[in-house]
Order: sequence, then C-alpha cells, then structure tokens
Amino acid sequence: MLQSMPELGNVLDNLNFGITIIDSTGRYLFVNKTLLAYTGRSRKDYINRTVYDFIRDGIYDKSAADMVLRTKQIVSRLHTSVSASGEKITRLTTASPIFNDQGDVVFIVTALVDVDLVNQNYAQAKAQMAAQQSIQAGAQQSVPHSKFSARSNTASPIAESPEMKTLLFNAKQAAKTESAILLQGESGTGKEVVARYIHEHSAHSAKEMVAINCASLPESLLEAELFGYEKGAFTGALSSGKVGIIESAQDSTLLLDEVNSMPLSLQAKLLRVLETKTILRVGSVKPRPVNFRLISAANVDLALCVRDGSFRADLFYRLDVIPLTLPPLRKRKKDIVPLANHFLKMYCEQYSLNKEFSPKVYQALLQYDWPGNIRELRNFVERMVVMSSSDVVKIRHFPQEMLYIPVAPEPHPVAHAMEEREQIEEALKLNGGHRENTARYLGISRRTLQYKLKKYNLK
Repeated sequence: MLQSMPELGNVLDNLNFGITIIDSTGRYLFVNKTLLAYTGRSRKDYINRTVYDFIRDGIYDKSAADMVLRTKQIVSRLHTSVSASGEKITRLTTASPIFNDQGDVVFIVTALVDVDLVNQNYAQAKAQMAAQQSIQAGAQQSVPHSKFSARSNTASPIAESPEMKTLLFNAKQAAKTESAILLQGESGTGKEVVARYIHEHSAHSAKEMVAINCASLPESLLEAELFGYEKGAFTGALSSGKVGIIESAQDSTLLLDEVNSMPLSLQAKLLRVLETKTILRVGSVKPRPVNFRLISAANVDLALCVRDGSFRADLFYRLDVIPLTLPPLRKRKKDIVPLANHFLKMYCEQYSLNKEFSPKVYQALLQYDWPGNIRELRNFVERMVVMSSSDVVKIRHFPQEMLYIPVAPEPHPVAHAMEEREQIEEALKLNGGHRENTARYLGISRRTLQYKLKKYNLK
C-alpha cells in the first residue's frame, strides 16, 4: 500500500507508538517498526494476515479493528496480545475508521501506546520544566524585578459554598479600604487567587499587582529583591542599581506570600517600611517615600509563629488588621464539583480533548478529603484528562489511594429521605434545573428522577 509513498512509511516507522493500517476485511496492509518491537515479530508475520487469524491463534483476546468495522466508530481500549516470545503485553489502542464517499469503512488506522512510557516521559518533562523554572527564579537577581508581577487572567474565585461566599463578600468589602490584609489557610487553598480578587476590586486595579514568595529566595537575595540596592552596594550588583519589589508596588498592591518564611532581620526592616512609609535601599542612606496596599499570606497560623518566637509580634499586629482565613476544600464540599468542572473544561480546551466525568467520579470526589486542597484537585483533574483513554472518565481510572470510601451506617428512614431530598435539590441547583443532566449527575435514570421529584414535591 505504501510502496508509492515511501516518505509516509518512513515517517510512520519513526513514531514511538505502534501503527497499523488494516483494510475492510481486517487484513493488515502496514505495520510500523515500533509495533514490531513491541511484539518481537516481523512484517511478514502480519502482511496479508487478518486480525481474525490472530484471534483464532490466541495471539489477541479481542480486536479494536473488528469493533470499528462493526460500529463504524472510533474505539479506544486496552489491547492484550501475546508476543513472539510468549509474553503477554498490554497497550492502549485507539482504532479509527477511514470512510469512502458512500460511508463505508475502507481502512482502519490503529495506534498502540505504551502507557507506562508515556507516564515516564510526562514525569520527566514536568521535572525538566520545574528545574528550568528553578533556574529562571535563581536568575531573578540579574533581571528586572517586574518578572515577579503578573496581571491575573482568571475569573473570580469559584464559590458555591456558604463559607467561600462569606469570605469573598468580606474580601470585597476589605478591598475598598487601604488596610493591611492577612490571608491564612492551608497550602493550595487559593490565597493568591483571593489576593488578586481583592486587588481587582480595589482602587489600585488599573495597575498590576506585585507578588513575591518570601520562601522562594535565600535571605541574601530576598533583601535585595524586596528593598532594592544602589550601584556598587555589593559584589555582583548591577552597575545601575536596582529598584526593589516594595518600591515597584508604588500606588498598587503588594502580595507577600509565605510571609511566615521571612527572616527576623528582614521583618524588622519591613516593619519600619510600614511605619514610616519609606524604603531604604541596600547601600543607601537616603529614604524614598512609598505608598502601596499590603496583602500578606501565610500557610501557617502566624499567631503560633509569634508564640514560638519565629515571627515578630509587632509586625504581626501590623499585618493582621483584616484577617481572612480560607477554609480547606474538605470544609467547602459544595465547591468541589464546580471546581472540578472548571478544571475539566480548562484542560479539555488546553489539550483539545472532549471528556466528562461519570456520576460515580463526582461521588468519589465529594467523599475524598483533599489534603492538598484546590491545587491537588486541579492536578488530579489534569491527570485524569491526560491519562484516561475514554471520553467518560470512570471510577476505575482513579488512583488507588482515592478509592477508599468508608461505609457509613444505614441511616434512619426519615433521615435518609431528608438527605435524599437535599441531594436532589443540590443536584438540580448545580445543573441549572436541567433534568437529564441532574439524573446523570445523581447516577439515576431520568424516569427515576421524575418519580423522586413528584415524591418530594420538587419543581
């Protein structure tokens, strides 16, 4: 088939996943080198033989190509076969039909992927990206500090739970003032997102918010980044000197993330800035006036840090004018499904995929404690979108550590009825009153939903 197109055959041979081309009778027309390496067979073992020959000989359990011929649809499944050495090998297989003008399947192209290899390559790529970001962060000492700033391109924080609605209401009220705000909460709860929400509702929204993570740089670099320095202040300093992060936040908002990581010596200097509204660059004796709105964030209780002596009490009281505590995700269950759907849509668009979660997936998401909070949920959704083989991500795709769901005792019938009514009301709300989507979300048929709506007198 590919004799007249040697270039295409060469391209397919150099792909790192197995490729086969099969005709409408199930006969192999082409197999690439990667597939031959998977199976330990030669091309003559395939060409002019059919998938049915392989099933008859016990080499295949089933054939995705046969399923395509019967359904005329793309098929993705785990394909198990026996190699030439007798070893069982399993690959993720996607078989796609090619039609003629009459709508008949004339060819099937299959792609066999080694999922373990994909996972390994994915992990290596992420590690390389993290290493590169670390190198770039270390190079900040020689580039303008504005690299720390980034205008938010996200929408308002997702808040369906009473806890988050109350928090955002208070945050919006605080945004109208110039008072210092202290955001506290576990890692991954979205403190920077809330900080940007406050900034965007403040009088400083026309300018970019300036943010720095106080734990990202060693003390020697952190002082120079925060306060800036004059030319010749120290060995390696830029000949032109440098404007500090605080000074660059003039007439804007400054976010000091993980402020609990700031060394005591710098805490004293920050306190003086807040009290005098002036900044003193490293190597300078001339104070410079500054005016900015300060938001601090900490992933620990700063009051406890004051108690153990790692944080200054006087600075704590200056930062803690308006305290806002972000609840962990396990205490705002009503936000889990909207957040999951938000990340699902985001990653489907990013990777040009079309996937959705099954009702059982949503049930498991709601019963998991999410120790890593929103960051863990976001990473989990990305992993499911990237690594799942089917359009509907089912419960079997979950990591094992998330499959344990304790069995609750059977509730009293009256309590059970009240709980069921509340679940249906909540599902209707989450799905905008759409009955078919609500039934799918609850894992029941639409007819059953109709019966329960009538039973509980719900509209």
